[in-house]
Amino acid sequence: DGLEAVCLAQSLQPDVVLMDVHMPCMDGIEATRRVREVSPRSWVTIVTSVRSPEIASHALAAGARSYLTKDTPALKLIDSILELVQTPTVVPFPIHRRDEARTA
Repeated sequence: DGLEAVCLAQSLQPDVVLMDVHMPCMDGIEATRRVREVSPRSWVTIVTSVRSPEIASHALAAGARSYLTKDTPALKLIDSILELVQTPTVVPFPIHRRDEARTA
Protein backbone atom coordinates (compact mmCIF):
# COMPACT_ATOMS: atom_id res chain seq x y z
CA ASP A 1 0.00 0.00 0.00
CA GLY A 2 1.03 3.63 -0.36
CA LEU A 3 1.86 4.19 3.30
CA GLU A 4 4.11 1.14 3.38
CA ALA A 5 5.84 2.33 0.18
CA VAL A 6 6.72 5.61 1.89
CA CYS A 7 8.00 3.86 5.03
CA LEU A 8 10.11 1.44 2.99
CA ALA A 9 11.53 4.22 0.84
CA GLN A 10 12.52 6.14 3.94
CA SER A 11 14.31 3.18 5.49
CA LEU A 12 15.80 1.61 2.34
CA GLN A 13 16.54 4.72 0.22
CA PRO A 14 16.12 2.77 -3.06
CA ASP A 15 17.38 3.98 -6.43
CA VAL A 16 14.05 3.20 -8.14
CA VAL A 17 10.50 2.77 -6.83
CA LEU A 18 7.78 1.18 -8.97
CA MET A 19 4.43 2.60 -7.89
CA ASP A 20 0.83 2.04 -8.94
CA VAL A 21 -1.78 4.81 -8.91
CA HIS A 22 -4.54 2.91 -7.10
CA MET A 23 -3.41 1.47 -3.76
CA PRO A 24 -4.92 1.06 -0.30
CA CYS A 25 -4.20 3.54 2.53
CA MET A 26 -2.68 6.19 0.24
CA ASP A 27 -2.92 6.59 -3.52
CA GLY A 28 0.19 6.40 -5.66
CA ILE A 29 0.31 10.10 -6.45
CA GLU A 30 0.40 11.14 -2.80
CA ALA A 31 2.77 8.26 -2.02
CA THR A 32 5.06 9.48 -4.83
CA ARG A 33 5.08 12.98 -3.36
CA ARG A 34 5.97 11.62 0.07
CA VAL A 35 8.59 9.17 -1.23
CA ARG A 36 10.33 12.10 -2.94
CA GLU A 37 10.31 13.97 0.39
CA VAL A 38 11.75 11.14 2.49
CA SER A 39 14.05 9.73 -0.20
CA PRO A 40 14.90 12.54 -2.65
CA ARG A 41 17.41 10.41 -4.58
CA SER A 42 14.79 7.74 -5.35
CA TRP A 43 13.30 7.87 -8.83
CA VAL A 44 9.63 6.88 -8.92
CA THR A 45 8.20 5.13 -11.95
CA ILE A 46 4.44 4.83 -12.06
CA VAL A 47 3.34 1.50 -13.55
CA THR A 48 -0.45 1.39 -13.75
CA SER A 49 -3.45 0.30 -15.78
CA VAL A 50 -4.71 3.90 -15.72
CA ARG A 51 -4.29 5.42 -19.18
CA SER A 52 -5.10 9.04 -18.36
CA PRO A 53 -3.07 12.06 -19.44
CA GLU A 54 -4.53 14.06 -16.54
CA ILE A 55 -3.50 11.49 -13.91
CA ALA A 56 -0.10 11.10 -15.58
CA SER A 57 0.34 14.86 -15.37
CA HIS A 58 -0.51 14.80 -11.64
CA ALA A 59 1.92 11.94 -11.07
CA LEU A 60 4.74 13.78 -12.83
CA ALA A 61 3.95 16.95 -10.87
CA ALA A 62 4.17 14.88 -7.66
CA GLY A 63 7.70 13.86 -8.59
CA ALA A 64 7.35 10.70 -10.67
CA ARG A 65 10.08 10.46 -13.31
CA SER A 66 8.07 8.21 -15.61
CA TYR A 67 4.52 6.99 -16.13
CA LEU A 68 3.96 3.68 -17.90
CA THR A 69 0.94 1.46 -18.32
CA LYS A 70 0.90 -2.17 -17.24
CA ASP A 71 0.60 -3.31 -20.85
CA THR A 72 4.07 -1.88 -21.54
CA PRO A 73 6.30 -4.73 -22.73
CA ALA A 74 8.78 -5.91 -20.09
CA LEU A 75 11.82 -4.87 -22.14
CA LYS A 76 10.39 -1.35 -22.59
CA LEU A 77 9.82 -1.14 -18.82
CA ILE A 78 13.42 -2.17 -18.17
CA ASP A 79 14.70 0.29 -20.79
CA SER A 80 12.68 3.12 -19.29
CA ILE A 81 14.12 2.44 -15.84
CA LEU A 82 17.64 2.43 -17.26
CA GLU A 83 16.93 5.66 -19.17
CA LEU A 84 15.82 7.53 -16.05
CA VAL A 85 19.35 8.85 -15.65
CA GLN A 86 19.37 10.35 -19.14
CA THR A 87 15.85 11.71 -19.65
CA PRO A 88 13.63 13.83 -17.42
CA THR A 89 10.39 11.90 -18.06
CA VAL A 90 9.13 8.83 -19.89
CA VAL A 91 5.44 8.78 -20.80
CA PRO A 92 3.79 6.40 -23.31
CA PHE A 93 1.33 9.00 -24.61
CA PRO A 94 1.28 12.81 -25.00
CA ILE A 95 0.21 14.85 -22.01
CA HIS A 96 -1.45 18.21 -22.53
CA ARG A 97 -1.76 20.32 -19.43
CA ARG A 98 -4.98 22.31 -19.11
CA ASP A 99 -3.10 25.64 -19.10
CA GLU A 100 -1.41 24.78 -22.40
CA ALA A 101 -4.74 23.81 -23.98
CA ARG A 102 -6.28 27.19 -23.07
CA THR A 103 -3.44 29.21 -24.54
CA ALA A 104 -3.13 27.16 -27.73
